[in-house]
Amino acid sequence: VRASPVPSVVRGSSVASRHLALLLAVLLASLSPAAALSVAPVPIAGWQRALAGAAAYCSATLISSPVDVVKTRLQAGSHGPAGRGPGASALRVTMHLLRTESLLVFYAGIGPALLMAPAAMVQYALMDPLRE
Repeated sequence: VRASPVPSVVRGSSVASRHLALLLAVLLASLSPAAALSVAPVPIAGWQRALAGAAAYCSATLISSPVDVVKTRLQAGSHGPAGRGPGASALRVTMHLLRTESLLVFYAGIGPALLMAPAAMVQYALMDPLRE
């Protein structure tokens, strides 16, 4: 029988190492970042929360838009042979869009989605005051 060069703590094969990992996870989950750094939380003004909400919403929209465009083209099956049939995949649709259209096609129709940013601003600005 050949011994493994990886100790059982790393492999997770021993019961004790699993219990230790579970205990460590519970301890880490119970600590808040403020308690770990022993720093009191800084109050945030309403306009700062609103600005953070708008920034979060806009960045999430900009990041997820290319994925939504590829998903929609794949579901519609309307973009050439790459989007139809059993061989259709997100990668093929993406490559087809890059070859036939510009990079801006991934952000087509993003304007109306970005117009919802004021709603995120209001939501984030009012969330904490209404909780209290």
